[in-house]
Amino acid sequence: MTTTQNRPRIDTAAMPAQEADTLARVILSAAARAFEDPEVAADYKHWKQQRKPKGEKA
Repeated sequence: MTTTQNRPRIDTAAMPAQEADTLARVILSAAARAFEDPEVAADYKHWKQQRKPKGEKA
């Protein structure tokens, strides 16, 4: 693992497939739990709305 601008960078190509799969499952599970929080879900909805091209409806 290397660090880029104070953020860890994981070279998944150098990982055994089983370890990469485990890492992906852990990250997906954490993201799913985070979105169960209404505040996180509302922040995401707001962020997504801001990224829509002008004139596009919801």
